[in-house]
Amino acid sequence: MTYFEWLKQTVDNWYGFEVTGAIQVRDAWRLDTPTGPKSFKQVNASLEKVNFVAAAVQHIIDNGFSRTVPFIKTSSGQFVLELPEGVFYVTDWIPGREGDFSKLEDLVSATQVLAEFHKASRGFVPPAGAKARESWGELPSEWQSHRVSLEQYRDLALQEPHDEFNRLYLDCCDKYLSRCSRALEILASCDYFALVNEARMQGSLCHRDYTYHNFIVNLHNELYLIDFDYCTQEIRAYDIGRYVRKVAKHYAWQVTPVKLVLEVYDREACLSAEELIFILAFLHFPQRFWRIVSRHYGAANTGQDFLRQLRHELKTQQGEESFLQLLAGEISRGVLTRR
Repeated sequence: MTYFEWLKQTVDNWYGFEVTGAIQVRDAWRLDTPTGPKSFKQVNASLEKVNFVAAAVQHIIDNGFSRTVPFIKTSSGQFVLELPEGVFYVTDWIPGREGDFSKLEDLVSATQVLAEFHKASRGFVPPAGAKARESWGELPSEWQSHRVSLEQYRDLALQEPHDEFNRLYLDCCDKYLSRCSRALEILASCDYFALVNEARMQGSLCHRDYTYHNFIVNLHNELYLIDFDYCTQEIRAYDIGRYVRKVAKHYAWQVTPVKLVLEVYDREACLSAEELIFILAFLHFPQRFWRIVSRHYGAANTGQDFLRQLRHELKTQQGEESFLQLLAGEISRGVLTRR
């Protein structure tokens, strides 16, 4: 049996859809059916974890969030399908194009939708049968652990100082360790755990993968949010920090697009001074650098060209540091949000 034959039979048996065609798009399958296109996706996670995602999506929809599509129930009334082949779910497919950070209207719409998502997420409580996915208050210890690992990798690099990756790492390690320390200092200057406690009481959700390929702009120029597979319970500023970092990188570390994002979000869902400080700390922590180095020395994926990735990271270092200085000045003057 071919995969298409298996897919067609499975969807017919469990959902009652006749599949007339299928094409893989990224990590999902676009299915043609008489009732319109559907998305069929396998998730590399347990049933309980995917039940959490399904419940989170249904919660935000029930709270008025209209910029996504719900999971479609199986014929037995389940949002998630568990088979010997894996864990799957089905949604409607949204015809349209991926979001584009280069388009100002997409950037504004994506920011507005992020604020709407965060507001709609309040009050979420994982139901029975869903494994809680949360990371309340873990960031300081996580960053401290990453900083220690960078020091340990420096000891490894010293064993073969003439290896090109090791040489580059030894040349820049101290500067990035300083970035780690600075991020922790900034984080300590805001009441991080007050933000955590407030978000925990509100039952807040984070998408955790808020990027251009998870925005779909439909035929009516409306932006939809998809792929909640990494969502978890966390402070909203974590989502904003990840999103802002992607925007800043896309615009070669210019401050103006980031100011626009923060100002638009603030208009939709007022940002506190504590959240802005958190976002600044988040941007200071050299997450990409740590990931490249840890994967290289940990041999997590030997098929990747870590030397090329490190070279690229170092090329952007000066621009990123200038960006951080400018953004810190904007935040310290209080000009990014309403006061």
